[in-house]
Amino acid sequence: MAPLIARGSVNAHAEELRQYFVAHEEKKTLVVEDVGTRYSVDFGRLARLMTDKIHENVVDGTLVEWILPDFTTTTLKDTTICSILMMSTLKQFFTYRMCITCGIPSITLEGTRDDWERVLKRIDRLYDLGDEPSAWANMLRPILGRFVSAFDTEPDVEFWKHVVYRDQPMCGRDDMSGWLTAFCVWSHEGTWKAGPLEPLLAISKGVQSGDDRKAEEGRATGSVLSLRSPQRRWVEYTLDGVPYFTIAIGSIPAGYCEVDVTLDDNGKVFDCMMVAGHVASAWSSSPNAGPDAFDTISPAPQRFMFVKA
Repeated sequence: MAPLIARGSVNAHAEELRQYFVAHEEKKTLVVEDVGTRYSVDFGRLARLMTDKIHENVVDGTLVEWILPDFTTTTLKDTTICSILMMSTLKQFFTYRMCITCGIPSITLEGTRDDWERVLKRIDRLYDLGDEPSAWANMLRPILGRFVSAFDTEPDVEFWKHVVYRDQPMCGRDDMSGWLTAFCVWSHEGTWKAGPLEPLLAISKGVQSGDDRKAEEGRATGSVLSLRSPQRRWVEYTLDGVPYFTIAIGSIPAGYCEVDVTLDDNGKVFDCMMVAGHVASAWSSSPNAGPDAFDTISPAPQRFMFVKA
C-alpha cells in the first residue's frame, strides 16, 4: 500500500495535502546521526531513526504508527523497508540528512553495581594523602557516581558523549579534553598536570556524592566551553561544577608502572625490571556481531619482567 500512496496520492498532490501532513512551508531538513563510517554504519537503522524525526514534525501524531507495520509477521527488515517508503512518501515536505560521526557506539561497564560503589567509596582515602590526591578525588567523584547510577537508570548519554574531545588544529599540538583527563592528572614522573589546585579543592566533598545530581531536576550537570586565543583553541569541560583540564596528546601519561628488581637465580645475579599496568588494548567481537566483526575494544592490563641491558 505504501508505494501506491506515495506515487498515486501524496507525490502527485503534495501541495493540496500539505496541511494534512505538516505545518511548515517549503521543505524542512531532518537530520539523524550514528557512529561509524559509510562502510560500517547500518543505514537501515538510520532510516528507522528518521521515522522518529518525521513523527516529531508531522501534524498527525498517529501517522507514523499508521504507516509502519506492527503485525505478528513483521520483521525488522519489514519495518526498515516501510521506513524508507515513508521517507519517500513525504519527500515533498522533507529533505533527509544522515550524518555519520566518530564516537563510541556503546559502553559496557564490567562488574556489578556493588563493585563500582566500592570503588567510589575507596576514593575517600585520597583525602588523607594531601592536596593533589584530594583534588583528584573531587575530579573522580562525579565520574564514578555516574558509573554507579548507570546500573539503575537509562544511560546518561550526554555524560558519555563528553568522555573526550580531541582538537586537531591546522598547525601546532593536538589537545585532548573531557572528563577522561581525570585519569591523566600526573605525568609519568609524578608532576601534577591538572592546573591550579584551588578550584578543585574548593569543591565540597559532600556535594559530589554521585546521585545528588538527581536531586536538582533540570539542572545542567555538564557544560562545554570552547575557547580560542591567537595561538590556539581549546575546550573546557565541567561536570557537576568540577573543571576538567586540557592536555596535549603527547603529554598523556603511560598507564603502567615499572620497578627495579634484583634477581638472584641460584647465585647468578641479574638486574631486572618488572612492568605492570595498561600496556595494550584487546580487540574482539561483540556476542551478536559475529566472530569477524572486531567491533569491541577493551583494556588489556599485562605484566612482564625483563633483564636490563
